[in-house]
Amino acid sequence: MKFVTLLLFPLFLFAHEGDIDWKGAEPSIISNYRLQPSRTIYKNLRSGNIGASFFIEKNQKISLVPSIEIYLKDQKVTITANNKGQTLEFCQRRPNGLVKGVFKLKNKYFNIKQRKTYQVPVNLECGRMTSFIFNHDQFSGQALGIYDVAMTAVKKFKKLAILDFWRKKIDIVFPGRGDYYSWGTINITKGHFWDVVGHELGHALYDQAKIGTLEGGSHKIDKCYSKGLALSEGWASFFAAWLKVKLNDPDAKFEFMVARRAPIEFENIPSDVCPGENNEWRVTGFLWDLIDIHEDLEDSVKMPFKDFWKFTLNKNFRKTSDIAKGLIKNDFDPILMQIIWRQNFLKDLI
Repeated sequence: MKFVTLLLFPLFLFAHEGDIDWKGAEPSIISNYRLQPSRTIYKNLRSGNIGASFFIEKNQKISLVPSIEIYLKDQKVTITANNKGQTLEFCQRRPNGLVKGVFKLKNKYFNIKQRKTYQVPVNLECGRMTSFIFNHDQFSGQALGIYDVAMTAVKKFKKLAILDFWRKKIDIVFPGRGDYYSWGTINITKGHFWDVVGHELGHALYDQAKIGTLEGGSHKIDKCYSKGLALSEGWASFFAAWLKVKLNDPDAKFEFMVARRAPIEFENIPSDVCPGENNEWRVTGFLWDLIDIHEDLEDSVKMPFKDFWKFTLNKNFRKTSDIAKGLIKNDFDPILMQIIWRQNFLKDLI
């Protein structure tokens, strides 16, 4: 990672010197905002139906991208991408008809763009399911990967009925000048780095939800710095984990974050990582142990994310120990809290 000296604005700028959030040179300007799949697959549907689905392919495995709305221009209707297809009046009249549409990578919660919003032209045939396959590390696939991470957040919050806080649309610039969050905007350099994308989205939502202090400064993931910076950085990584890592994973880790130490294991934190709540890696491990369902050592906590979220919402915590002590005041077992704290920070909660 190349480190640069930056002018840091208070509160909202997350373009730090460090291992995760960083700001670099200006990226090249994109001239074509129309994304294309690497290949398409067709399957017959019953007459009068039409369908589309979007997948990201990685290591010869494909995963469905959720909640995509396709606007059919000529028909002036919107259909939802899924694996089953749906009835369309036009297709009932013209069973072999062709339909043109567009999927824009934006909604009321986020907008994926550089100078313009990205979109996928969608040409569909009546009576057929068209599956669009995007390679995860190609440019179009990277843009769709960012959509997948952001939409996963929306869906998980919505499912838990805790989406009301997300009131400001977040601009996600790709490719950006680095990987960082600043003044309501996220910059991303590699869209297929799901853990980095989730981390930066975590900063934006941490800000909107007023969970804790926002600090800038140098932060190497295995070193110590201020408790406030460690909380904001550690929480962002914790959020990325909640989005994409299984809660029962016995070896929970990040794939791309901080190449010099990858994979970043937060279920089992290496002993050479700076101890105490001044370190973001250990903050991530502590927060994860509050909600995960993998029991390690004497940690048997199974705190639902929804309960944890409601507890932290609009609290503006200054450091991680404030969260721990606040939970104890809200009837969290103090003995168990001390065990989890010591297990992650290698120190007692004082």
